Amino acid sequence: MTDHTQQKAETGYGYSYCLSNPSYPGLLKIGMTKTPERTPDMRAKELFKTGVPTPFKDEFAILVSDPKKKEDALHLLIEQYTERVYPKREFFRVSLEEVMKFFELMDGKEWVKPQEEEEEEVEEVEEVEEVEDCGEDKIRDNSKYVPKDIFKDQAILHQVLNGTEFKGKYDATTDEFMTDEGVIHPSLRQWNIANSKAVELKSIPDCWKSFKVYDGEKYVRILGCRDMAKCFTNGQRIRHTFGINKTWIGKYNSSINAIVHNEKSYKSMSTFAETHYSIDRPDRVKSANGWKECQYEVNGEWISTFNIQSL
Repeated sequence: MTDHTQQKAETGYGYSYCLSNPSYPGLLKIGMTKTPERTPDMRAKELFKTGVPTPFKDEFAILVSDPKKKEDALHLLIEQYTERVYPKREFFRVSLEEVMKFFELMDGKEWVKPQEEEEEEVEEVEEVEEVEDCGEDKIRDNSKYVPKDIFKDQAILHQVLNGTEFKGKYDATTDEFMTDEGVIHPSLRQWNIANSKAVELKSIPDCWKSFKVYDGEKYVRILGCRDMAKCFTNGQRIRHTFGINKTWIGKYNSSINAIVHNEKSYKSMSTFAETHYSIDRPDRVKSANGWKECQYEVNGEWISTFNIQSL
């Protein structure tokens, strides 16, 4: 471990980083690592996979406390002034100079890249063409899949493939999945692939559909309900928020099976979110995942609709 990581090796520190790639001119990837041991240059190498034509370059980074909180705040700020090319990606159409100004607002220690003795050859990982990724809209970048946004600590999961049951749990402390046999997988996708190979499946199933999570009484779908008529009660409030203060609050109307906002009805969660963007943020890309981005009100509390279960 290098000197700069030894100073902050305790839990709760990581890097806020900015990466560029010549294959994506005008775009910068702004993300974070959860530990000091996982440095920005390591993250850049991890991202250089078979689907990426050229390596990423680590432009600058800062060692900060509570890196996930810093990342959320940073993304929120940058979205106010520039374009995020896709809501589930950490790529922004912004200049290095602009990003550096935001980084200067954060307290932390500037990261200094260690001298590399020799450029390591990156081993390309063979991709499985039939894999359906663990995310709605078939998200292809595992780096943006954040289990902490979905699972509670020690959440118990299970999957049945070809009559074989696989059980394990998610550990929020390490951000990993551990099977009952003690095997650790860094993501649900990799656990899914390992299980599929173990029972010799010809194709890899969708993680969200094949895995279930224990809710205290029974195993339920991770993604939960995706039919508004089965998810909401008449008059239930649903909201979509982005940025600091841009919020739409609509009501579910069971007679027309739609969300009503300002006397207009929306037949799907995504249409509700996309229309909000088109009016309050017309420069943004249109696509949105309403189930991921919206919330519904229960007893005065706003809860994500991402894993809502059927009524």
